[in-house]
Amino acid sequence: MITPQFDEANPFRYGRAAVRLGNRFGFIDKDGKYISSPDFSWAGQFSGDLAPVRTADGVMAFVNRSGKLELAGKSTVSCRSGSRRGLHPLVPVGNGGSLIQLASGSSIPSSNERATSPTGLLRWLSGGRMGYIDSKGKFAVNPQYDFGDEFYEGLAVFTSGAKMGFIDTKGRVVTDARFLAAAHFSDGLAAVKTEDGWGFIDRTGKMAVRPKFDSASMFQNGLALVTVGGKEAYVTTAGAFVIDPFPGRSATPAHAEQLNPSASPTVTPSTGDLRDPSRLR
Repeated sequence: MITPQFDEANPFRYGRAAVRLGNRFGFIDKDGKYISSPDFSWAGQFSGDLAPVRTADGVMAFVNRSGKLELAGKSTVSCRSGSRRGLHPLVPVGNGGSLIQLASGSSIPSSNERATSPTGLLRWLSGGRMGYIDSKGKFAVNPQYDFGDEFYEGLAVFTSGAKMGFIDTKGRVVTDARFLAAAHFSDGLAAVKTEDGWGFIDRTGKMAVRPKFDSASMFQNGLALVTVGGKEAYVTTAGAFVIDPFPGRSATPAHAEQLNPSASPTVTPSTGDLRDPSRLR
């Protein structure tokens, strides 16, 4: 659909994908056309109508879906240890100013707290605990989590202690914090890590594909990249291998076969921004 021409490329979000050519970044549409020249020194992913970027002269800004810069010099990017994606676009809240929500561009009364901008609700760090505020600046989900991620398909990963679970936009716990790690929901499923390996749960928290993989990524167009027994493969939402990485090993269907990963999972699903020297995973 789009010929190989980039040094690195992110998945599409809101019809746009960040790409890298050499040490410059830009965004393309689904026809492979640039929405603006690839001249950013760093580019994040779209959240609603905006995506964070760093210009060639080092100024943080946002680019809209038409490729035009907005809020140049009015935001920063922080690298916070312990975060799965590391980089977070931050809008300044000092000098009695206001906080800008990426998805809507609406102003929210600010305090001395820091916040990040996901789709829909806004993550708000208060007293060392993460919660979510709405477009009016009121808490939709009280700050109570060690970490709270963005909402995907109406659900977000939260961390309590050393375990992860999922909440809905009302703050109701859909899945208790019982997983060692978890990725975003996509195609109705989310990759989660248990003591037995990586598997996939549905939106009710039920294990839809039993944990048997060394690592697992988000679904895209009905397929997810996994590793098992030292090999990479793609699986369907039913857990079946598109191409069996162990052909002839058994007459048992690949998705029903008992696999025994030889090593502890070391690869964590990633949906983060394109690589930046200061980013931590």
